[in-house]
Amino acid sequence: MRHFDTIATRTMALLLIGLGLFHLLSVWAYQASINREVDANNEMRLAERLISIRRSLATQPADKREPLAHEMSGGPVDAHYGSKALAVPRAYDTAAASLRARLLSLDPDLAKAEIVIGSDTGIANAGASHGHSVDTAHQILVSLGIGDGTFVNVSVVKARHAPDAAHAEIWSTSLMALGVILASLVLVRWITRPLRALGTAARTIEQSPHTERLAFAPIAETGPREVAETARAFNDMQRRIATLLEDRTLSLAAISHDLKTPLTRLRLNIEDVAAPELRTRLAAEISEMEAMIDGTLTFLRGAPVDEAPRLFDVSAVVDTICSDLADQGHDVCVDGARHTIAIGHPLQIKRALTNLIQNAIRHGGSARVHLTFQPDGIEITISDSGPGIPADQLELAKRPFQRLDVSRNGGPNDSSMGGAGLGLAIADRIIAAQDGTLTLSNRQPHGLEAKVLLVKRPPSIRT
Repeated sequence: MRHFDTIATRTMALLLIGLGLFHLLSVWAYQASINREVDANNEMRLAERLISIRRSLATQPADKREPLAHEMSGGPVDAHYGSKALAVPRAYDTAAASLRARLLSLDPDLAKAEIVIGSDTGIANAGASHGHSVDTAHQILVSLGIGDGTFVNVSVVKARHAPDAAHAEIWSTSLMALGVILASLVLVRWITRPLRALGTAARTIEQSPHTERLAFAPIAETGPREVAETARAFNDMQRRIATLLEDRTLSLAAISHDLKTPLTRLRLNIEDVAAPELRTRLAAEISEMEAMIDGTLTFLRGAPVDEAPRLFDVSAVVDTICSDLADQGHDVCVDGARHTIAIGHPLQIKRALTNLIQNAIRHGGSARVHLTFQPDGIEITISDSGPGIPADQLELAKRPFQRLDVSRNGGPNDSSMGGAGLGLAIADRIIAAQDGTLTLSNRQPHGLEAKVLLVKRPPSIRT
């Protein structure tokens, strides 16, 4: 069903269904028109032959009328002369009424005589009177008065429509519809080619890791006017984004300088503070401010990818992180699958996992890391025994600058980026850029569990 979302397939489906329905309707209408013409022609020929038989019998004496009626019979018509009408009138029959009107238009004298167009019972009686077996479903019986009280009773085989009459028309219109569909396919592909190029260009937008400028790749502004205008607007958008990224880089550099310079002066000035406790507290607050500034600037810059996707061992990255933290005296352990090979950017993944493991240590006192193979990737589970996060705030915790409470977002001595409510946000952004997912859930009876799923395919670049 994925390919049905394209303009080409939807247009072709619409054309195929629409042309198919109109084709069937046109064939039905054409065939119905042909059948009406054939019915009208057959009715006229039948009426003329009945009038001819009646007039011929009226000119002959009574003893010669039956032999003459036999001589004038043939094909679908079987005529007999008799002293009474054998046809039984039908209650209502549009075909009988039409034939009656046709007979009266050809011979107005019949208005004074009796015209009876028989039902099935009449046909059966007519056949029985002459010793014939009559197919009542495909025959009619017409009784016409000759003018002297006698009748000519004519059994007529109903005309059938040839079932193969419309085959040529069906083939003709089918070939026409096929030609329209093929021409439409070429037209749709020609129209959508610039749109496909537009989608490819949108997916390949990358940010240079050194200049933080957009890798501007203009697309051809060709095709129908609407498509060309869309391509032109896309190129303008790329230029505006490149300008915005450059302005953002300059602004962040200025902010970093303007904020860190006075903090550096403050750090130097506190050395003149005589009280040791006050000096220590001021130094801690300055460190916290520097960490918050660094975290905020890092988040605002995004996570520019300065390495190409490559194969790496996720378990080795996790082991390195946990070993470093264990050397610092933290309670952390790792188990589960080994040699978990993935494709991505290992430095970015290491940064995200470091944030998550440090978050577990900070709020739960320890971190337990478990790696497992999944059908669609590698899952890293990081759990702690801390207070957890309220269920209604689990997704909110991954948003930037969200400090749920001091217990989950760092206290005054927190020197990590989590102090500004950015630790989970940065981790989530990095993992999403690798086409992975970060899911938070509470453990029972307490604690938080973070599950990171890294997919096995090469990640798309999103900054």
